[in-house]
Amino acid sequence: MNRVTAVNAFREMTLSHPHLTKTIKRLGLAIRQADRGSLVFMFGPTGVGKSTLACHMREKLDKEFRAEGGYDDSTLPAAVIEAPYPDARNFSWKEFYRRALTILRDPFAQKKVDDFRCSAFVWQSHPDPRSPGHELRLSFENALHYRKVQVLIIDEAQHIAKGTSTNGLLEQLEYLKSLANLTGTVIVLVGTYELLAFRNLSGQLSRRSIDVHFSRYQLNNPEEYRIFGGVVKSFAARLPIPCDFQMTEMVEELYVGALGCVGLLNGWLIKAIKRATDEGDGTLRVKDLNDSMYSHDQMQKMIDELLEGEKLLDPPKDSIQVLKARLGVACVTATESSAPQKPVKKSPPFKRKPVRDPVGMAL
Repeated sequence: MNRVTAVNAFREMTLSHPHLTKTIKRLGLAIRQADRGSLVFMFGPTGVGKSTLACHMREKLDKEFRAEGGYDDSTLPAAVIEAPYPDARNFSWKEFYRRALTILRDPFAQKKVDDFRCSAFVWQSHPDPRSPGHELRLSFENALHYRKVQVLIIDEAQHIAKGTSTNGLLEQLEYLKSLANLTGTVIVLVGTYELLAFRNLSGQLSRRSIDVHFSRYQLNNPEEYRIFGGVVKSFAARLPIPCDFQMTEMVEELYVGALGCVGLLNGWLIKAIKRATDEGDGTLRVKDLNDSMYSHDQMQKMIDELLEGEKLLDPPKDSIQVLKARLGVACVTATESSAPQKPVKKSPPFKRKPVRDPVGMAL
């Protein structure tokens, strides 16, 4: 294997680790337990490996559904579609439909995509069933039906929220819920902690949604520190070029540069390897790592986002008491406990109770 092929193999490599395995299991269980019309939210920090997990989940579900029978080569039991970042004011569903039809192998996808009426850049301020682009939506829903898509995974789903007001977000979620109901598809939204803006927009949607958190490794947890060290060791053993330092002795430095996220660590190493091969002598050095590391400002921004997201997921210690207080349970309990008790009358000392004494003589 030449060096270019080895570097490409390293780039395509997926390293299994406990957090990935655990999240795949939890996500699979959530999908199996989801009712018709339910939404599953899978979120985590940038670079934790969400897109990798989505692809693994699709392959796993595809095998499981096909093993149950009822699927042939024309069907797609599970599909992954990436939500494109909007290049206009708001997220474009028409652009999403165009990409989705290609992935779902619609036989007339290209004809529909080329039709000007279905252009992703035709702005419509008031959606109407007769408006341009409505054909794409119907085609998309039909494709989900005829391809027997049981699980639709939308990657980078936080892009749907870009440039959208709170009311607009609620409408987006209502549409997704309606899509799941009409097609019998479980929709999995995969994205960053920005997805948390979706999660609690309405009580009905909260009731019909399931959360799965793909967390980073925490260095202050001895077990997770040990696991992250094992991840570093696995990457070191698979490096496609020579290395003039011991990666296993730089676990803390690598943790900081990757924020505890395996995906960020993988991407960082790939950039360092390319720098070593393109600009150096083909040997990975510490300087290559330092030069390929994200900038200080970028790191600060990513840290702010992940800490804020983790804080939103961590309920306050007295959350049960807060809920009780809002429901009036705490007030009722306090009222009952503070209600005045009926005083118990006590006789003065050495005073007999009023009783009838026996009279006469006993025979």
